[in-house]
Amino acid sequence: MGTSDAVRQLLDELAAAYTERDPKRALDLFADDIVFVGTGGDELRLGRKEVGEQISRDLTQAESLTVEVTDVHVGDDDVPEQAWFFAHIALEATVDGDLVSMPMRMTGVASTNDGEPRFRQTHFSLPFGEQAAGQSFAPASTEPKAVVERFRSALASGDHSSFFEIYAEDAIFDVNLPEWRFQLQGPDSIRGQYDEWHPEAPNLVEWRERATDRGVLVELALWEGDGHNLYSRSLHDLEIEGDRITRHVMYCTGDWTKEALTEAAASFLV
Repeated sequence: MGTSDAVRQLLDELAAAYTERDPKRALDLFADDIVFVGTGGDELRLGRKEVGEQISRDLTQAESLTVEVTDVHVGDDDVPEQAWFFAHIALEATVDGDLVSMPMRMTGVASTNDGEPRFRQTHFSLPFGEQAAGQSFAPASTEPKAVVERFRSALASGDHSSFFEIYAEDAIFDVNLPEWRFQLQGPDSIRGQYDEWHPEAPNLVEWRERATDRGVLVELALWEGDGHNLYSRSLHDLEIEGDRITRHVMYCTGDWTKEALTEAAASFLV
């Protein structure tokens, strides 16, 4: 059997082992010093033990699996000990009752000099869906930042009518104040609350934001009230899906007078 045929057989064996949900059969296809890179951020596996854990996770989380290998390309067939290869992997899985399709690309190195072919290195990847055909670069992912910028603009201007374009229809606003907490739902209710808090545009004096795995965290300070005579600090945990805020958790200090702020500032370190 030539090198190309051996690699193709190895790939077909891996597909069959996953489809038939046979973890031992799958693990036997990997060398002891395997370097395995999957599609997940935590899927770097070094050695057969870690690859076995990955295979077990894959098969445990999927109720069913179907794997098909196509477009196999093997490197120089004149090197008998190992071969570089590329293949398309079409994977379909049922996860929590839902069908998941993953059209993956697989590259790697297979050893063929110890009697049975084995994977020495494998790397699975998914085409970046936001990169259009014919384009070398994907557009910048700006949705969360754009949503936060619209929120900031509405807050700074005192015009909260754009909240209907910022918040999802069923968005939750969870407000935590000194000695009180309440919740509102929907952009109409949230707009009404902000209209009550800020009938005049406040003066934003601090604004810091940091991306989270769910959206953006914003820390701000502002002067508000009649003649901007009241000061407050607040933290806003914004959960964002697409171009809408779906959950907004706010923690606020309450309003301080200028005198109270001056007194408190005496103990500030920075």
